[in-house]
Amino acid sequence: MKTLSYTQEYFLCAVNSMMKAHFAWNSAFPACLVVGGIKELLDNEYIVSVGNGDLVACKKWDEGLAYLKPLFQTIMTLRRYSDDKGIVGVFASTLNSSRYDDLFDAVGDSLVQSRYAEVASEFGTSKKKMKYQPKAEAVKSVIDRFRAELARDGTLPEETICLLALLDKSSLIRDYIGKSEMEIARRRIEETKNSDIYAFADAVINCCDDIAVAAM
Repeated sequence: MKTLSYTQEYFLCAVNSMMKAHFAWNSAFPACLVVGGIKELLDNEYIVSVGNGDLVACKKWDEGLAYLKPLFQTIMTLRRYSDDKGIVGVFASTLNSSRYDDLFDAVGDSLVQSRYAEVASEFGTSKKKMKYQPKAEAVKSVIDRFRAELARDGTLPEETICLLALLDKSSLIRDYIGKSEMEIARRRIEETKNSDIYAFADAVINCCDDIAVAAM
């Protein structure tokens, strides 16, 4: 099994939570998946943030993050519509079903190929069918490492901060952190809430509170 990115780890945890809740759709999940993907593209210098929060390509696409190709293509398409809200607002308000589904499927397929998930039989709500079933051992591996890093003294690794932010902003952290560990988790959230990914998640969610409608 290959090492996963924080966006892939978040996808595993979020889909796993929704499956246990009989596919109850968490309204922040699509927004956080997009946030994680954009942060990865920024981290790996596929895109760069310029004036007004606009995002532009800074190197040729090379399939290094193949599961984020639909997102990269969407950002490049939406650039032409940038307004005073910057690309964050434009992206949040124009994310449509086909764009989101392409990203969802690309991340899900990458996890199936890496054997962290399986293709599930198509069942779910009338508006959204879940295609992927995370493997229990894969989710456990991600969460065991995550919890160990939260409890460890010192500065959190950037990847752990990103996963913490995504789970926190989508209200999924309590699914994976026990009551006895929540004090530690809350302290870590306070330590990291001024990080770029928290600010970015807030911007996207605030720009389009009903972003999940686009994914249904």
